[in-house]
Amino acid sequence: MCQGQLLFAIYLQTNEKVTWADTNPDIQQILKDYTNVFKEPTTLPPLRDIDHHINLKEGTKPINVRLYRYALF
Repeated sequence: MCQGQLLFAIYLQTNEKVTWADTNPDIQQILKDYTNVFKEPTTLPPLRDIDHHINLKEGTKPINVRLYRYALF
C-alpha cells in the first residue's frame, strides 16, 4: 500500500440481475485488470509482522458503552 495516495470505493447493489454484458466497458476493463482485488476471499489474511492491539491495565474489563457520535470540533 502506498502512503499519501487516495482510494475511492463504490459499492452498488440492485435487486435486478445485471449481466456482465450490461456493465459499462470501462468498468469491465477495470474488473478484468484487477480480478485479484475483486475476488471473494477464501482464506484468512496472512500473518503480519505487527499485531496491533490496545494494552489495558491489569484487571480492567473491556469498555462496553453504546456508540455515539463525536462533535466535529
